Amino acid sequence: MTDMKVLIVDDEEYAREGLVNSIPWTEYGFSELMQARNGEEALQICQWFHPDLVLTDIQMPKLTGVEFAYKLAEICPESKLIFITAYMEIRYLREAISLSAVDFLEKPISVAAVNKAVKKAVASLQKQRGQRSSDRKRKELESEKLAQTLRYRDQDREALLNMCQEIDFPQDGWYFSVVLSHRENGDLAELTEAFGHFLGSVRCRRIGTEIEDNRYLMIVACGENERAKLAYRVRQFAEQHQEGCFGIGFEVSSLFALSESIQIARYNEDRGFFSEQNFYELNETLKNGKKFSHELYTELNEIVKQKPQELKNWIRRMFDQFRATPGYWKKDVQNFVLQILQILTSEEKTLAAKIPQAAEEDLDQYVQQVPSLSLLQDFMETICDLYLQEIQDNQAYSRLVQDVLHYIEGHCSNPALNVSVIADYFHFSNTHMNALFKQETGVTLKKYIINYRLELSISMLRNKHYKINEIAARCGYANGNYFSKVFKAETGMVPNDYRKKYL
Repeated sequence: MTDMKVLIVDDEEYAREGLVNSIPWTEYGFSELMQARNGEEALQICQWFHPDLVLTDIQMPKLTGVEFAYKLAEICPESKLIFITAYMEIRYLREAISLSAVDFLEKPISVAAVNKAVKKAVASLQKQRGQRSSDRKRKELESEKLAQTLRYRDQDREALLNMCQEIDFPQDGWYFSVVLSHRENGDLAELTEAFGHFLGSVRCRRIGTEIEDNRYLMIVACGENERAKLAYRVRQFAEQHQEGCFGIGFEVSSLFALSESIQIARYNEDRGFFSEQNFYELNETLKNGKKFSHELYTELNEIVKQKPQELKNWIRRMFDQFRATPGYWKKDVQNFVLQILQILTSEEKTLAAKIPQAAEEDLDQYVQQVPSLSLLQDFMETICDLYLQEIQDNQAYSRLVQDVLHYIEGHCSNPALNVSVIADYFHFSNTHMNALFKQETGVTLKKYIINYRLELSISMLRNKHYKINEIAARCGYANGNYFSKVFKAETGMVPNDYRKKYL
């Protein structure tokens, strides 16, 4: 699709312009783009523009994003919504669900998060356009909304039963929940479709929806005779599809008890992160997952500051504990790892540029996409080795040279940074400063600045989200043309060719 329209609604101009300039809209098939400063203005535009996709802030003057979205549903019912807010409140989440929003992004938003949401919206639009009848489209959207609603414990009983009636979903019987994911970050939709067909041999009614972290939730309703077959069928499919991971919740006899079953299914799917098995079931309610104590962070800080040589063994002990102790959630482990990385990169300022997944904006996404605990441990042990090497390298230099290195790191975006600027800052002559620096590092100060900027630009080029002019500015080159000239002189190729070769 190449004829789609997008509308961006936000009362902050810089936020709108940021979305306009940072997302490759034409690559996603959007040929027309409009902006609005508030919900009231957006509603007027929608009367004639009829956008396929709307990205809207929630907190706006005149007409809030939610109020605008309800009115939008009346005049443009097929428009897809992505909500953006600085306030992640449950009432906003519920409003987003009721409006069948594609995604709900919390400010400050990352370019990667917006790209993911837009891709999801485009996929949804493509699917919607390919459907044969408006009735089928409506029922599919209602099914997804019902599946999303059943995830939450506090539900309006009458509204829920009406939703079931709308799509002919059984209001009594037995219910199972299954959460599945692709262990290799492959095509989840293809796996889900195959799973649905496989369940076709069991007389049942199913609804589903994609949920966070690239997982799919399937809710199955069946009669008494089919109860015993379902878990067996899920296990059978899992054995045939080792690329998937399947968590099944306990069976319940009421729609209003499904939220607990779904929680267990999510926990069981999480367990696939901690071991090689790909099918999990649990027949008791998980009250609370294991949490990380404050004492653990105190212990980590003490090791980092006083016994860094013990860090790697400490990491290994922690990962052994994750494997041996049931109850940890994958998301909590990922957040714990990200906090360790934050502590290490704040202690050694040059560490971030040497991490294989170099761009800081990608680190969070990388950790969340590592498919297993073993691979995450390998990654963290590599980080420990880099961290210890940084400490050893820095200890080899005098305090003055360490301060110079940190000064260069903090000011390399300044095109005027040179030997004279650094010498003046530290109250040395150019000659004396250069001699001291070369004596300890083996290279002149000028050559070190050139090399530092080059290495930084190379790490940024390996992140496709950075534009060439942005890299030039951050690395201290006067403009993109000068950056290309210097880069080619040092590497033999222009930045764009380098990016194409290594991405």
